[in-house]
Amino acid sequence: MSKVLVYSFSLLVLTVSISGCLGFDDSEPEKTLVCNDMNFPTHEVIIDFVDYEFPIPEESNYQVNLVTVKNADLIYFEDATQVLVDGEIFDIRYEGAPFRENHTTFRVYHSSEIGIQLFTNEGDVVCLIENPEISIMPVEKDRYCGTDSYRLENGSYEHRSPMCNYILTEHLDRTSTIRGQIEPLQRTDDESNQFCSGLTGTINAQNTSYVGLNYTVANNWGHFGEGNTFTIYYNNQSDSYHKSYFLKELEEDRQGGFIYSRGIINDHIFGCGISAVHIFEDENLTTEASLDRNLTKEDTWEVVANGCNFYRNNFLLGSSEMTISHGCEGYYKGINVDWYLENDPGADIDAILESQNMSTPSISLFFNNFTQAMITKNYSIWHSMLNDDLHVINSNITYSKHNLTETFFENFTSALGTIELENASRLDIEQSHWRLIFQHTSYSDSTFNWVFDPSNFYGWNVTSPIGESVLSQDRIYNSTGYGYDDIFIESMNYTIMTWVAGPNTTPLLNEYLLTIVVDRDTDGNLSIVGIPDYNVMINR
Repeated sequence: MSKVLVYSFSLLVLTVSISGCLGFDDSEPEKTLVCNDMNFPTHEVIIDFVDYEFPIPEESNYQVNLVTVKNADLIYFEDATQVLVDGEIFDIRYEGAPFRENHTTFRVYHSSEIGIQLFTNEGDVVCLIENPEISIMPVEKDRYCGTDSYRLENGSYEHRSPMCNYILTEHLDRTSTIRGQIEPLQRTDDESNQFCSGLTGTINAQNTSYVGLNYTVANNWGHFGEGNTFTIYYNNQSDSYHKSYFLKELEEDRQGGFIYSRGIINDHIFGCGISAVHIFEDENLTTEASLDRNLTKEDTWEVVANGCNFYRNNFLLGSSEMTISHGCEGYYKGINVDWYLENDPGADIDAILESQNMSTPSISLFFNNFTQAMITKNYSIWHSMLNDDLHVINSNITYSKHNLTETFFENFTSALGTIELENASRLDIEQSHWRLIFQHTSYSDSTFNWVFDPSNFYGWNVTSPIGESVLSQDRIYNSTGYGYDDIFIESMNYTIMTWVAGPNTTPLLNEYLLTIVVDRDTDGNLSIVGIPDYNVMINR
Protein backbone atom coordinates (compact mmCIF):
# COMPACT_ATOMS: atom_id res chain seq x y z
CA MET A 1 0.00 0.00 0.00
CA SER A 2 1.45 3.37 -0.98
CA LYS A 3 2.12 6.07 1.59
CA VAL A 4 -0.41 8.39 -0.08
CA LEU A 5 -3.11 5.72 0.08
CA VAL A 6 -2.33 4.99 3.71
CA TYR A 7 -2.60 8.63 4.69
CA SER A 8 -5.83 9.04 2.73
CA PHE A 9 -7.34 6.08 4.49
CA SER A 10 -6.26 7.32 7.93
CA LEU A 11 -7.77 10.74 7.22
CA LEU A 12 -11.03 9.09 6.15
CA VAL A 13 -11.18 7.02 9.33
CA LEU A 14 -10.46 10.08 11.46
CA THR A 15 -13.13 12.15 9.70
CA VAL A 16 -15.77 9.47 10.12
CA SER A 17 -15.03 8.86 13.78
CA ILE A 18 -15.08 12.53 14.71
CA SER A 19 -18.17 13.47 12.70
CA GLY A 20 -20.09 10.57 14.22
CA CYS A 21 -19.54 11.82 17.74
CA LEU A 22 -20.85 15.35 17.58
CA GLY A 23 -24.49 14.48 18.13
CA PHE A 24 -26.04 17.22 15.95
CA ASP A 25 -27.07 17.72 12.32
CA ASP A 26 -24.37 19.21 10.06
CA SER A 27 -27.02 21.52 8.61
CA GLU A 28 -27.58 23.28 11.93
CA PRO A 29 -25.92 26.67 12.47
CA GLU A 30 -22.39 26.40 13.83
CA LYS A 31 -22.20 26.80 17.60
CA THR A 32 -19.79 26.21 20.44
CA LEU A 33 -20.26 22.74 21.87
CA VAL A 34 -20.86 22.25 25.56
CA CYS A 35 -21.25 19.13 27.65
CA ASN A 36 -25.05 19.22 27.51
CA ASP A 37 -24.99 19.07 23.69
CA MET A 38 -23.74 15.51 23.64
CA ASN A 39 -26.09 12.64 22.87
CA PHE A 40 -23.86 10.30 24.89
CA PRO A 41 -23.25 9.90 28.64
CA THR A 42 -20.93 12.65 29.88
CA HIS A 43 -19.05 13.55 33.05
CA GLU A 44 -17.39 16.78 34.11
CA VAL A 45 -14.03 16.50 35.87
CA ILE A 46 -11.52 19.07 37.14
CA ILE A 47 -8.01 19.27 35.70
CA ASP A 48 -5.34 18.48 38.28
CA PHE A 49 -1.58 18.86 38.01
CA VAL A 50 1.46 16.83 38.90
CA ASP A 51 3.22 18.33 41.91
CA TYR A 52 6.91 18.88 41.35
CA GLU A 53 9.60 19.61 43.89
CA PHE A 54 9.81 23.14 42.51
CA PRO A 55 6.40 24.84 42.20
CA ILE A 56 5.06 25.67 38.75
CA PRO A 57 4.70 29.42 38.13
CA GLU A 58 1.11 30.44 37.55
CA GLU A 59 1.73 32.01 34.14
CA SER A 60 3.14 28.77 32.71
CA ASN A 61 0.71 26.43 34.43
CA TYR A 62 -0.84 24.80 31.37
CA GLN A 63 -0.60 21.50 29.53
CA VAL A 64 -0.72 20.70 25.81
CA ASN A 65 -2.71 17.66 24.63
CA LEU A 66 -2.82 16.27 28.17
CA VAL A 67 -5.65 15.68 30.62
CA THR A 68 -4.44 15.26 34.21
CA VAL A 69 -7.01 14.29 36.84
CA LYS A 70 -7.04 13.20 40.44
CA ASN A 71 -7.24 9.47 40.80
CA ALA A 72 -10.56 9.88 42.58
CA ASP A 73 -12.00 10.85 39.18
CA LEU A 74 -10.68 7.78 37.36
CA ILE A 75 -14.02 6.01 37.60
CA TYR A 76 -15.31 8.39 34.92
CA PHE A 77 -12.58 7.30 32.51
CA GLU A 78 -13.60 3.64 32.50
CA ASP A 79 -15.91 4.11 29.50
CA ALA A 80 -14.84 7.58 28.34
CA THR A 81 -13.44 7.80 24.82
CA GLN A 82 -13.37 11.55 24.20
CA VAL A 83 -12.90 14.85 25.98
CA LEU A 84 -14.57 18.19 25.17
CA VAL A 85 -12.53 21.33 25.87
CA ASP A 86 -13.28 24.87 24.62
CA GLY A 87 -15.77 23.61 22.05
CA GLU A 88 -13.37 21.07 20.52
CA ILE A 89 -13.60 17.29 20.83
CA PHE A 90 -10.44 15.18 21.20
CA ASP A 91 -10.13 11.38 21.22
CA ILE A 92 -8.56 10.04 24.43
CA ARG A 93 -5.38 7.98 24.17
CA TYR A 94 -5.20 5.51 27.02
CA GLU A 95 -1.84 4.18 25.96
CA GLY A 96 1.07 5.41 28.01
CA ALA A 97 -1.14 7.01 30.69
CA PRO A 98 0.98 7.32 33.86
CA PHE A 99 -0.97 6.05 36.85
CA ARG A 100 0.59 7.50 39.98
CA GLU A 101 -0.44 7.58 43.59
CA ASN A 102 -2.51 10.76 43.41
CA HIS A 103 -3.08 11.55 39.73
CA THR A 104 -3.25 10.13 36.22
CA THR A 105 -2.40 11.80 32.92
CA PHE A 106 -4.04 10.92 29.59
CA ARG A 107 -2.95 12.06 26.15
CA VAL A 108 -5.36 13.04 23.42
CA TYR A 109 -5.35 13.02 19.63
CA HIS A 110 -5.75 16.18 17.61
CA SER A 111 -9.31 17.28 17.06
CA SER A 112 -11.24 17.15 13.79
CA GLU A 113 -9.72 20.53 12.88
CA ILE A 114 -6.20 20.08 11.56
CA GLY A 115 -3.62 21.58 13.91
CA ILE A 116 -6.03 22.28 16.79
CA GLN A 117 -4.43 21.33 20.12
CA LEU A 118 -5.88 20.91 23.58
CA PHE A 119 -4.71 23.38 26.23
CA THR A 120 -5.71 22.79 29.84
CA ASN A 121 -4.97 24.70 33.03
CA GLU A 122 -5.15 23.55 36.61
CA GLY A 123 -8.72 23.93 37.84
CA ASP A 124 -10.32 23.79 34.38
CA VAL A 125 -13.54 21.80 34.11
CA VAL A 126 -13.56 19.46 31.09
CA CYS A 127 -16.24 17.14 29.74
CA LEU A 128 -15.63 13.40 29.32
CA ILE A 129 -17.75 11.70 26.67
CA GLU A 130 -18.69 8.03 26.55
CA ASN A 131 -18.96 7.68 22.78
CA PRO A 132 -19.20 3.99 21.76
CA GLU A 133 -18.50 4.92 18.14
CA ILE A 134 -14.87 5.63 19.06
CA SER A 135 -12.79 2.48 19.21
CA ILE A 136 -10.30 2.10 22.07
CA MET A 137 -7.73 -0.68 21.78
CA PRO A 138 -8.20 -2.77 24.94
CA VAL A 139 -4.84 -4.46 24.52
CA GLU A 140 -3.11 -1.08 24.87
CA LYS A 141 -5.26 0.46 27.60
CA ASP A 142 -3.44 1.40 30.81
CA ARG A 143 0.03 0.77 29.38
CA TYR A 144 2.39 3.14 31.19
CA CYS A 145 5.81 3.78 29.73
CA GLY A 146 7.52 4.11 33.10
CA THR A 147 11.28 4.54 32.79
CA ASP A 148 13.84 2.94 35.09
CA SER A 149 17.36 4.37 34.86
CA TYR A 150 20.48 2.35 35.59
CA ARG A 151 24.12 3.35 35.72
CA LEU A 152 26.51 1.31 33.59
CA GLU A 153 30.07 0.54 34.62
CA ASN A 154 31.57 3.06 32.21
CA GLY A 155 29.47 5.94 33.56
CA SER A 156 26.82 5.83 30.81
CA TYR A 157 23.14 5.51 31.68
CA GLU A 158 20.50 3.10 30.46
CA HIS A 159 16.84 4.12 30.53
CA ARG A 160 14.59 1.08 30.34
CA SER A 161 10.90 1.13 29.55
CA PRO A 162 9.89 -2.52 30.07
CA MET A 163 6.15 -1.97 29.52
CA CYS A 164 6.81 -0.24 26.22
CA ASN A 165 9.40 -2.59 24.82
CA TYR A 166 12.49 -0.44 24.39
CA ILE A 167 15.75 0.56 26.10
CA LEU A 168 17.49 3.89 25.60
CA THR A 169 21.21 4.16 26.35
CA GLU A 170 22.88 7.54 26.85
CA HIS A 171 26.58 7.32 26.06
CA LEU A 172 29.38 9.64 27.16
CA ASP A 173 30.36 10.47 23.57
CA ARG A 174 26.84 11.92 22.93
CA THR A 175 25.75 8.98 20.85
CA SER A 176 22.60 7.23 21.97
CA THR A 177 21.36 3.71 21.32
CA ILE A 178 17.69 2.76 21.28
CA ARG A 179 16.72 -0.90 20.94
CA GLY A 180 13.72 -3.13 21.38
CA GLN A 181 11.79 -6.08 20.01
CA ILE A 182 9.88 -6.33 16.77
CA GLU A 183 6.19 -5.56 17.29
CA PRO A 184 3.56 -7.55 15.36
CA LEU A 185 0.36 -5.87 14.20
CA GLN A 186 -2.38 -5.72 16.83
CA ARG A 187 -5.98 -6.84 16.31
CA THR A 188 -5.33 -8.28 12.86
CA ASP A 189 -8.10 -10.83 13.44
CA ASP A 190 -10.67 -8.12 14.26
CA GLU A 191 -13.26 -8.14 11.51
CA SER A 192 -14.02 -4.47 12.17
CA ASN A 193 -10.45 -3.53 11.35
CA GLN A 194 -9.87 -4.94 7.89
CA PHE A 195 -7.34 -2.20 7.18
CA CYS A 196 -4.97 -3.51 9.85
CA SER A 197 -5.47 -7.04 8.62
CA GLY A 198 -4.48 -5.91 5.15
CA LEU A 199 -1.13 -4.66 6.41
CA THR A 200 0.06 -8.13 7.41
CA GLY A 201 1.69 -8.57 4.02
CA THR A 202 3.35 -5.17 4.16
CA ILE A 203 4.87 -4.90 7.64
CA ASN A 204 7.36 -7.42 9.10
CA ALA A 205 6.80 -9.69 6.10
CA GLN A 206 9.53 -11.38 4.08
CA ASN A 207 10.75 -9.37 1.06
CA THR A 208 9.15 -6.10 2.31
CA SER A 209 10.90 -2.97 3.59
CA TYR A 210 8.63 -1.87 6.47
CA VAL A 211 9.36 -2.95 10.03
CA GLY A 212 6.93 -2.73 12.95
CA LEU A 213 7.95 -1.32 16.34
CA ASN A 214 5.94 -0.61 19.47
CA TYR A 215 3.99 2.61 18.85
CA THR A 216 5.41 4.13 22.05
CA VAL A 217 8.91 4.02 20.55
CA ALA A 218 7.81 6.75 18.13
CA ASN A 219 7.91 9.20 21.04
CA ASN A 220 11.69 8.93 20.59
CA TRP A 221 11.47 10.01 16.95
CA GLY A 222 14.55 12.23 17.34
CA HIS A 223 16.61 9.02 17.20
CA PHE A 224 15.20 7.89 13.87
CA GLY A 225 16.93 10.38 11.58
CA GLU A 226 17.12 9.69 7.86
CA GLY A 227 20.31 7.79 7.05
CA ASN A 228 20.75 6.32 10.53
CA THR A 229 21.67 2.65 10.65
CA PHE A 230 18.82 0.31 11.58
CA THR A 231 20.11 -3.11 12.63
CA ILE A 232 17.88 -6.19 12.87
CA TYR A 233 19.06 -9.12 14.95
CA TYR A 234 17.42 -12.19 13.41
CA ASN A 235 17.20 -14.59 16.34
CA ASN A 236 15.53 -17.96 16.46
CA GLN A 237 16.47 -21.48 17.47
CA SER A 238 18.15 -22.42 14.20
CA ASP A 239 19.63 -19.06 13.20
CA SER A 240 21.35 -16.16 14.89
CA TYR A 241 22.75 -13.30 12.83
CA HIS A 242 22.20 -9.60 12.28
CA LYS A 243 21.91 -7.30 9.30
CA SER A 244 22.12 -3.51 9.01
CA TYR A 245 19.92 -1.27 6.90
CA PHE A 246 19.38 2.50 6.57
CA LEU A 247 16.36 4.57 7.60
CA LYS A 248 14.29 6.70 5.24
CA GLU A 249 12.34 9.80 6.22
CA LEU A 250 8.63 8.94 6.38
CA GLU A 251 7.16 12.35 7.03
CA GLU A 252 8.04 16.00 7.51
CA ASP A 253 6.67 17.36 10.76
CA ARG A 254 5.94 21.10 10.92
CA GLN A 255 5.54 22.38 14.46
CA GLY A 256 5.02 26.12 14.63
CA GLY A 257 7.98 27.89 13.05
CA PHE A 258 10.15 24.78 12.79
CA ILE A 259 10.39 21.77 10.49
CA TYR A 260 11.44 18.34 11.74
CA SER A 261 12.17 15.06 10.00
CA ARG A 262 10.52 11.86 11.19
CA GLY A 263 11.95 8.51 10.21
CA ILE A 264 9.25 6.69 12.15
CA ILE A 265 5.47 6.93 11.88
CA ASN A 266 3.81 7.44 15.24
CA ASP A 267 0.22 7.50 16.56
CA HIS A 268 0.28 3.70 16.47
CA ILE A 269 0.17 3.60 12.65
CA PHE A 270 -3.39 4.44 11.82
CA GLY A 271 -4.96 2.61 14.75
CA CYS A 272 -3.19 -0.72 14.27
CA GLY A 273 -1.17 -0.66 17.50
CA ILE A 274 2.36 -0.22 16.13
CA SER A 275 4.80 2.27 14.67
CA ALA A 276 6.78 1.60 11.50
CA VAL A 277 10.10 2.45 9.86
CA HIS A 278 11.06 2.24 6.18
CA ILE A 279 14.45 0.61 5.61
CA PHE A 280 16.82 0.68 2.61
CA GLU A 281 19.74 -1.49 1.59
CA ASP A 282 22.18 1.33 0.78
CA GLU A 283 23.25 4.51 2.52
CA ASN A 284 22.16 6.58 -0.49
CA LEU A 285 18.59 5.29 0.02
CA THR A 286 18.15 4.18 -3.58
CA THR A 287 17.22 0.51 -3.03
CA GLU A 288 14.47 -0.60 -0.68
CA ALA A 289 15.44 -3.36 1.70
CA SER A 290 14.03 -6.86 1.49
CA LEU A 291 13.58 -8.64 4.83
CA ASP A 292 15.14 -12.08 4.93
CA ARG A 293 12.04 -13.65 6.47
CA ASN A 294 8.90 -12.80 8.41
CA LEU A 295 9.80 -11.01 11.62
CA THR A 296 8.45 -12.03 15.04
CA LYS A 297 8.74 -10.83 18.62
CA GLU A 298 11.84 -13.02 18.96
CA ASP A 299 13.71 -10.60 16.69
CA THR A 300 15.24 -7.37 17.99
CA TRP A 301 16.28 -4.05 16.45
CA GLU A 302 18.72 -1.26 17.27
CA VAL A 303 19.41 2.31 16.15
CA VAL A 304 22.49 4.37 17.08
CA ALA A 305 22.07 8.14 16.74
CA ASN A 306 24.77 10.83 16.87
CA GLY A 307 24.92 14.23 18.54
CA CYS A 308 22.24 13.50 21.13
CA ASN A 309 21.27 15.93 23.87
CA PHE A 310 19.24 14.86 26.90
CA TYR A 311 17.29 17.31 29.03
CA ARG A 312 16.09 16.41 32.53
CA ASN A 313 12.90 18.05 33.66
CA ASN A 314 11.84 18.85 37.21
CA PHE A 315 11.85 16.15 39.91
CA LEU A 316 8.51 14.59 40.76
CA LEU A 317 7.43 15.45 44.28
CA GLY A 318 8.45 12.88 46.88
CA SER A 319 10.85 11.03 44.60
CA SER A 320 14.08 11.38 42.69
CA GLU A 321 12.33 10.42 39.43
CA MET A 322 12.78 12.82 36.54
CA THR A 323 11.23 12.91 33.09
CA ILE A 324 13.69 13.10 30.19
CA SER A 325 13.41 14.69 26.77
CA HIS A 326 16.04 14.29 24.10
CA GLY A 327 16.93 14.85 20.48
CA CYS A 328 19.74 13.87 18.11
CA GLU A 329 21.34 15.13 14.92
CA GLY A 330 19.31 14.84 11.75
CA TYR A 331 15.80 15.48 13.05
CA TYR A 332 15.82 19.29 12.77
CA LYS A 333 15.50 20.55 9.17
CA GLY A 334 15.09 24.31 9.58
CA ILE A 335 12.47 27.03 9.98
CA ASN A 336 8.97 26.95 8.55
CA VAL A 337 8.89 30.12 6.42
CA ASP A 338 5.19 29.69 5.61
CA TRP A 339 4.36 29.70 9.31
CA TYR A 340 6.22 32.97 9.87
CA LEU A 341 4.54 34.61 6.86
CA GLU A 342 1.12 33.65 8.20
CA ASN A 343 1.61 34.21 11.92
CA ASP A 344 4.34 36.85 12.05
CA PRO A 345 4.22 38.80 8.77
CA GLY A 346 6.66 41.38 10.12
CA ALA A 347 9.38 38.81 10.79
CA ASP A 348 12.73 39.31 9.07
CA ILE A 349 12.93 35.95 7.27
CA ASP A 350 16.44 36.60 5.92
CA ALA A 351 17.73 37.38 9.42
CA ILE A 352 16.08 34.27 10.83
CA LEU A 353 17.58 32.09 8.10
CA GLU A 354 20.99 33.68 8.67
CA SER A 355 20.80 33.01 12.40
CA GLN A 356 19.88 29.39 11.67
CA ASN A 357 23.01 28.99 9.57
CA MET A 358 25.28 30.47 12.23
CA SER A 359 27.21 27.83 14.10
CA THR A 360 27.77 29.07 17.65
CA PRO A 361 28.95 26.84 20.50
CA SER A 362 26.22 25.49 22.77
CA ILE A 363 26.43 26.92 26.27
CA SER A 364 24.91 23.76 27.76
CA LEU A 365 27.50 21.62 26.00
CA PHE A 366 30.22 23.97 27.22
CA PHE A 367 29.01 23.62 30.81
CA ASN A 368 28.83 19.84 30.57
CA ASN A 369 32.39 19.71 29.25
CA PHE A 370 33.51 21.91 32.13
CA THR A 371 31.73 19.64 34.62
CA GLN A 372 33.45 16.59 33.14
CA ALA A 373 36.82 18.34 33.42
CA MET A 374 36.11 19.07 37.08
CA ILE A 375 35.16 15.49 37.84
CA THR A 376 38.16 13.95 36.07
CA LYS A 377 40.49 16.78 37.18
CA ASN A 378 41.58 17.34 33.60
CA TYR A 379 43.40 20.59 34.23
CA SER A 380 44.49 21.17 30.63
CA ILE A 381 40.88 21.21 29.39
CA TRP A 382 39.77 23.43 32.26
CA HIS A 383 42.64 25.85 31.67
CA SER A 384 41.80 26.08 27.96
CA MET A 385 38.21 27.07 28.81
CA LEU A 386 39.25 30.09 30.91
CA ASN A 387 39.25 33.68 29.72
CA ASP A 388 42.59 35.53 29.89
CA ASP A 389 41.20 37.70 32.72
CA LEU A 390 39.20 36.01 35.44
CA HIS A 391 37.22 37.42 38.35
CA VAL A 392 36.17 35.51 41.45
CA ILE A 393 32.44 35.43 42.07
CA ASN A 394 32.39 35.47 45.87
CA SER A 395 35.57 37.24 46.96
CA ASN A 396 37.56 40.30 45.94
CA ILE A 397 40.14 38.46 43.86
CA THR A 398 41.07 38.59 40.20
CA TYR A 399 43.32 36.22 38.27
CA SER A 400 45.27 36.16 35.08
CA LYS A 401 44.76 32.83 33.35
CA HIS A 402 48.49 32.54 32.67
CA ASN A 403 49.34 32.74 36.38
CA LEU A 404 47.16 29.79 37.39
CA THR A 405 49.38 26.81 38.14
CA GLU A 406 48.55 23.15 38.54
CA THR A 407 48.66 23.65 42.30
CA PHE A 408 45.79 26.11 42.01
CA PHE A 409 43.70 23.56 40.14
CA GLU A 410 44.58 20.84 42.65
CA ASN A 411 43.48 23.03 45.55
CA PHE A 412 40.29 23.99 43.76
CA THR A 413 39.24 20.46 42.90
CA SER A 414 40.18 19.19 46.36
CA ALA A 415 37.77 21.73 47.82
CA LEU A 416 35.27 20.80 45.16
CA GLY A 417 35.25 17.14 46.12
CA THR A 418 34.96 14.10 43.89
CA ILE A 419 32.23 11.64 43.06
CA GLU A 420 32.98 8.34 44.74
CA LEU A 421 32.09 6.28 41.69
CA GLU A 422 34.39 4.41 39.38
CA ASN A 423 34.49 6.09 35.94
CA ALA A 424 32.42 8.99 37.29
CA SER A 425 31.00 11.26 34.62
CA ARG A 426 28.83 14.34 34.05
CA LEU A 427 25.90 11.95 33.52
CA ASP A 428 26.03 11.06 37.21
CA ILE A 429 25.18 14.67 38.01
CA GLU A 430 22.77 15.15 35.11
CA GLN A 431 20.81 12.05 36.06
CA SER A 432 19.96 13.36 39.52
CA HIS A 433 20.70 17.11 39.57
CA TRP A 434 19.11 20.16 38.02
CA ARG A 435 21.16 22.37 35.71
CA LEU A 436 20.36 26.01 36.38
CA ILE A 437 21.16 28.66 33.78
CA PHE A 438 20.59 32.37 34.21
CA GLN A 439 21.03 34.39 31.05
CA HIS A 440 20.43 38.12 31.13
CA THR A 441 18.22 39.66 28.47
CA SER A 442 16.73 43.07 27.90
CA TYR A 443 13.63 41.76 29.70
CA SER A 444 15.51 40.76 32.84
CA ASP A 445 15.58 42.73 36.05
CA SER A 446 18.25 45.42 36.13
CA THR A 447 19.81 43.71 39.15
CA PHE A 448 20.44 40.07 39.91
CA ASN A 449 20.41 38.53 43.39
CA TRP A 450 21.58 35.00 42.47
CA VAL A 451 18.09 33.57 42.36
CA PHE A 452 17.91 30.99 39.58
CA ASP A 453 14.90 29.95 37.59
CA PRO A 454 15.19 26.40 36.19
CA SER A 455 11.99 26.67 34.17
CA ASN A 456 13.13 29.62 32.04
CA PHE A 457 10.01 31.38 33.35
CA TYR A 458 10.57 33.83 36.18
CA GLY A 459 8.93 32.63 39.33
CA TRP A 460 10.47 29.38 40.59
CA ASN A 461 13.12 31.18 42.65
CA VAL A 462 15.81 28.63 43.49
CA THR A 463 18.48 30.48 45.46
CA SER A 464 22.05 29.23 45.36
CA PRO A 465 23.73 28.86 48.80
CA ILE A 466 26.68 30.66 47.28
CA GLY A 467 24.47 33.72 46.88
CA GLU A 468 25.05 35.16 50.36
CA SER A 469 28.83 35.31 49.97
CA VAL A 470 28.44 36.64 46.42
CA LEU A 471 26.24 39.52 47.52
CA SER A 472 28.67 40.50 50.27
CA GLN A 473 31.33 41.30 47.68
CA ASP A 474 31.74 44.36 45.53
CA ARG A 475 30.57 42.58 42.41
CA ILE A 476 27.95 43.66 39.86
CA TYR A 477 25.79 41.35 37.74
CA ASN A 478 22.89 42.97 35.91
CA SER A 479 21.14 43.06 32.56
CA THR A 480 23.85 45.23 30.98
CA GLY A 481 26.92 43.29 32.08
CA TYR A 482 29.14 42.42 35.03
CA GLY A 483 31.84 44.24 36.96
CA TYR A 484 34.43 44.02 39.72
CA ASP A 485 36.93 46.43 41.27
CA ASP A 486 37.03 49.41 38.89
CA ILE A 487 36.20 47.28 35.85
CA PHE A 488 32.78 46.93 34.24
CA ILE A 489 32.25 44.77 31.14
CA GLU A 490 29.18 45.45 29.06
CA SER A 491 27.66 42.19 27.91
CA MET A 492 24.27 40.89 26.89
CA ASN A 493 25.71 37.43 26.34
CA TYR A 494 27.09 36.45 29.71
CA THR A 495 25.46 33.55 31.52
CA ILE A 496 25.65 32.16 35.06
CA MET A 497 25.36 28.39 35.48
CA THR A 498 25.32 25.96 38.37
CA TRP A 499 23.99 22.57 39.49
CA VAL A 500 21.44 22.00 42.22
CA ALA A 501 20.19 18.82 43.86
CA GLY A 502 16.46 18.44 44.47
CA PRO A 503 15.16 18.15 48.05
CA ASN A 504 14.92 14.37 47.65
CA THR A 505 18.27 13.95 45.91
CA THR A 506 21.57 13.26 47.65
CA PRO A 507 24.18 15.71 46.31
CA LEU A 508 27.03 13.92 44.54
CA LEU A 509 29.53 16.73 45.11
CA ASN A 510 29.67 20.37 46.10
CA GLU A 511 27.83 21.41 42.96
CA TYR A 512 27.73 25.04 44.07
CA LEU A 513 31.48 25.28 43.57
CA LEU A 514 30.72 24.34 39.96
CA THR A 515 29.04 27.72 39.55
CA ILE A 516 30.68 29.69 36.75
CA VAL A 517 30.09 32.86 34.73
CA VAL A 518 30.53 32.39 30.97
CA ASP A 519 30.65 35.03 28.26
CA ARG A 520 30.87 35.08 24.45
CA ASP A 521 33.40 37.12 22.51
CA THR A 522 32.61 38.98 19.30
CA ASP A 523 33.09 35.76 17.32
CA GLY A 524 30.60 33.88 19.48
CA ASN A 525 33.23 31.79 21.26
CA LEU A 526 32.63 30.91 24.91
CA SER A 527 35.02 31.25 27.84
CA ILE A 528 34.81 31.27 31.63
CA VAL A 529 35.10 34.80 33.01
CA GLY A 530 34.10 34.10 36.62
CA ILE A 531 34.60 31.25 39.11
CA PRO A 532 33.97 30.84 42.85
CA ASP A 533 36.69 31.23 45.47
CA TYR A 534 37.45 27.72 46.68
CA ASN A 535 38.74 29.15 49.99
CA VAL A 536 35.31 30.47 50.96
CA MET A 537 33.36 28.00 53.06
CA ILE A 538 29.97 27.20 51.53
CA ASN A 539 27.38 26.12 54.10
CA ARG A 540 24.51 23.96 52.87
